[in-house]
Amino acid sequence: MKKIDFSKFKTIILDIDGTLTIDRNSEELSIEAITAIRKFIKKRPSIDLGIATGNTHVVAYALAKYIGLNARKGPIISENGCILWYNGVEYDLCTDEYTRFVFKIILEKLKDLIKPSYQHICRKFDLAFYSKINPKIVYSKVIEILKENNLLNYVDIKFSGYAFHIIPKGIDKGYAILKYCEISGIKPEEIIVIGDSETDLSMFKIAGLKVAVSNADEILKKYADIVLDKESGLGVAEFLERMLSELN
Repeated sequence: MKKIDFSKFKTIILDIDGTLTIDRNSEELSIEAITAIRKFIKKRPSIDLGIATGNTHVVAYALAKYIGLNARKGPIISENGCILWYNGVEYDLCTDEYTRFVFKIILEKLKDLIKPSYQHICRKFDLAFYSKINPKIVYSKVIEILKENNLLNYVDIKFSGYAFHIIPKGIDKGYAILKYCEISGIKPEEIIVIGDSETDLSMFKIAGLKVAVSNADEILKKYADIVLDKESGLGVAEFLERMLSELN
């Protein structure tokens, strides 16, 4: 990895699925990543660690709490940028004006090909579903439905590698980070982001240091300042250990 001056960074924001998990095909958290996070928090309390995920706020909040992040300020970004939690306050960054309407149409027309996310009952804005068949086929059909109903100007459809997400137009993780910067006073160039999928691309376009795990999507690697040697959670542990060693 190239030489980095880590002393200028004030916040690290981590994706969850595919980044803190053992790999991109599992929802099981990496013990190595969690151990490295706890060690980092203990040794560098002045640097805030947060998460940015497509999961619901209740899942993201609970995960942050049990990892140990919730006792600090955050940020916690959930539903792919729709919700920001920071310093004890939850900020809703959009509305569900179109997403629920779009989700209903898609569910009706593709009911044999998809199923709602298990977190569906807790979702406020970003509505998610799983594909029962090849995701590329489902994506194509969803785009057709959006075009037929003139809805492409109101929502985005994204695939995280785990599920499809219907998100209000213009909302993403990068948007939520900019709101975090506005509220906290932290500058984008003082933020490190670590991710694995195309849904992390908006973060990579604004953060001061962009870090991709070794098994990340190729498009994400193109925007990365650092591509780690190890996959997913092992990569996160690798990076945090390196950062600690260079800050000592």
